[in-house]
Amino acid sequence: MARRTKKKAAATAGGKDRFEDLPCHVLELLLSFLPSKDAVRTSVLAKRWRHIWKSVPSIRIDETQFETWEYLNNFYDKLIELRDPTAPLHVCDIPASYEDAESWLQYAVSCQVEELRVEMPDYFNHRRLSNNSVLSEHLTKFVRSYEFRADL
Repeated sequence: MARRTKKKAAATAGGKDRFEDLPCHVLELLLSFLPSKDAVRTSVLAKRWRHIWKSVPSIRIDETQFETWEYLNNFYDKLIELRDPTAPLHVCDIPASYEDAESWLQYAVSCQVEELRVEMPDYFNHRRLSNNSVLSEHLTKFVRSYEFRADL
């Protein structure tokens, strides 16, 4: 029990939670810089944080956080299912080396994403994305990166 009290005291300043007075939109902005998996993890911090991740204006998928593509697919599908459909989407980072990448792109465009970054490793160069996947009057920046990975 003493350990729990110390942790609680470390997270507070003068007996008060440091984030308690921040408005939700500021917390959403702060979470928008994290990979989405980490943003979702903040939902266990306190009752107030339980649903904040659902309105974060970015989706940042870091595929290194997932053991298999199946875990990544499941996470992404659940993320877009539970995400607030009225929340703006300013930035979306998507690894396009997965079969569902096309539907992920369509989701981002349907949310009127402004900046879309698609990582397509060079070993997956044969994968083609349809032009319709990224057509949007709201899209101001599209980046398609090619990452070299060597299996050692």
